Amino acid sequence: MNVDDIRIAFDSGSLTTLKIVLGLILFGIAMDTRLADFRLALRKPRAFAVAIIAQFALLPALTFGLSLVLGVQGRWRSG
Repeated sequence: MNVDDIRIAFDSGSLTTLKIVLGLILFGIAMDTRLADFRLALRKPRAFAVAIIAQFALLPALTFGLSLVLGVQGRWRSG
């Protein structure tokens, strides 16, 4: 399976809908974040560090490993 051969065709109406939905999701997440959430992150720096490491190291490593196991390949394009 080559991921570069996959094509998703969006027309302008679909792209506009996608942008609105993503904006609403992000707005909803921001509205749910309270000052107490930031205080909790400062009080528990170890949990915060674990979450950051998982997001930026563990998740990409897991994705890479799964792509190797599942045989997903892509092409490198320069320029």
